[in-house]
Amino acid sequence: MTSQKEQAPTIAVVGATGRQGGATAQALIEAGAAVRAVVRDTSSPAARQPGEQGIQLAEADLNHAETLAKAFQGADAVFAMTMLSGPNGTDGEVEQGKAIGDAASTVGVNRILYSSVGGAERHTGIPHFESKRRVEEYLAGLGLPVTFMHPVFFMENLNRSRPPPTTGNSCSACRCPPEYRCR
Repeated sequence: MTSQKEQAPTIAVVGATGRQGGATAQALIEAGAAVRAVVRDTSSPAARQPGEQGIQLAEADLNHAETLAKAFQGADAVFAMTMLSGPNGTDGEVEQGKAIGDAASTVGVNRILYSSVGGAERHTGIPHFESKRRVEEYLAGLGLPVTFMHPVFFMENLNRSRPPPTTGNSCSACRCPPEYRCR
């Protein structure tokens, strides 16, 4: 009697050339999953590294669900995050989150793993928290199993936005506009 080897799940990772998506793709590879990096341009220098690691590349535009559906086809799950840094800000982030959900639903992905933000459920009024909340609500309404991850803050963000301290004493503050009340 022969045993059939179980096939590793295929996880489509949106943003696999970025910090969070790249770290996720790497951890999944190390755990034995098959990873499909969903990138804007498969010929870009940023996409070369995942390709060299044996990660399958799929090209998609987060603003177009049909390209995402093609990239998600055959995947068991989708890991995704959205960012407000595009030209349409938080509204664009919500639209991209909806496109990700619609594409996953269209092709029958078994699970969406969405990296949101800690406190998204609190209705804080902070724009980038509210956009994540709106994406979460939309994804939850699709009828697919969804896992929400709620990181609070990535310390790497401090390195990118501020010069390193010149003394042993330093303090960092993250400010919100005065009209937003943090709770």
